[in-house]
Amino acid sequence: MPVHTSRPGLYGLVALCLAMGLGRFFYTSMLPPMLAEQRLTLADGSALAFWNYAGYLAGSMVMARYPLARRLSLRRGLMAGAGLTVLTMAAMIPDCPPALWSALRFVAGFASALMFVCISTLVLPRADAATRGILFAGVGVGIVLSGLLSGLGEGLGLSSAVTWALGALLGLLSLAWIARPLAAPRSAQAAPATRSAVSQSALTWLYGLAGFGYIIAATYLPTLAAETLGNTRAGGWIWLVAGLAAMPSPILWAKANHRYGTAPMLTLNLLLQAIGAALPALWPTQAGLYLTAVLIGGTFMGTVTLVMPLARSLPLRPNHHPLAWIVAAYGLGQLAGPLLAGWLRHSSGSFALPCLIAGAALLLALPLVPAACGSRRSVSPPQP
Repeated sequence: MPVHTSRPGLYGLVALCLAMGLGRFFYTSMLPPMLAEQRLTLADGSALAFWNYAGYLAGSMVMARYPLARRLSLRRGLMAGAGLTVLTMAAMIPDCPPALWSALRFVAGFASALMFVCISTLVLPRADAATRGILFAGVGVGIVLSGLLSGLGEGLGLSSAVTWALGALLGLLSLAWIARPLAAPRSAQAAPATRSAVSQSALTWLYGLAGFGYIIAATYLPTLAAETLGNTRAGGWIWLVAGLAAMPSPILWAKANHRYGTAPMLTLNLLLQAIGAALPALWPTQAGLYLTAVLIGGTFMGTVTLVMPLARSLPLRPNHHPLAWIVAAYGLGQLAGPLLAGWLRHSSGSFALPCLIAGAALLLALPLVPAACGSRRSVSPPQP
């Protein structure tokens, strides 16, 4: 792979590993042991997830209203988000009142959105399919590391506080990596492209429904597995499988998109994701949960990989960053999903109904695919 594409891709991989895989989803793998140690109740855990997603939504909306355009500003925003992510992970080590933890998770969510928008804006211009795949594979890498750390902690009999400390240390190493200079992407000859007819409203609704649909499984899969199988360690391993499926998925979806086109691949992606989201309600067994992990892990970052170039193709206007607004819709879906799932779980005693609703939301996104993709098959992103 050419150096000018792999270096930004690898840099972005590490940044998203920290921003999303560790900063957001390490908490998912740590929730079962924290519940087992009675550091949290399930209601507290749902509240922390809610405030994390609220922070992500707030960060996305701030970036949409006050977009960072200059490369130096984007780098500074990225580093600020990375520093906040590591600090908020370290703050999970000592016992704190749930209200304080909720505030910290809000800050962590804000930092994740800041990092996501900054690194996407830095790397996506002129990025080829391979670079985009490497960039978004960082989330899966972070989920795998999260699952390995939480599984290692339980296997060695470590407390959740010690495991959080190990996670914060890994975050610090990631921060040191992205503090290195990022090579500017070289200008590339853009292939002739048709004028994009992407509908921002359709793309925004589609991405919001996708965020709502996947997040219930992504938030509660380890907890659901622990409840279903009666084993907290099983939840960690199932989450690890989700991460292993997520790691190569952006590269595979990017290549498939290049070969077959965005609309058919986005349709397939959402359909597989809907099956995975509903499966725990339809097949609540160990095999069903592992298949859910494969389907959700193998598709949710594929959605990001397919949607972000579409969002990047929309024109920038003063005080209006389309990519950030579309990310905000995803954040709103992620906010509503755990809130509804927690309430339904409390009232019904089961995650079955939330899983079915998540699957239905993803199916509702399917009719939006043609308008969301417009005439795009291989439109080059606009130059910064």
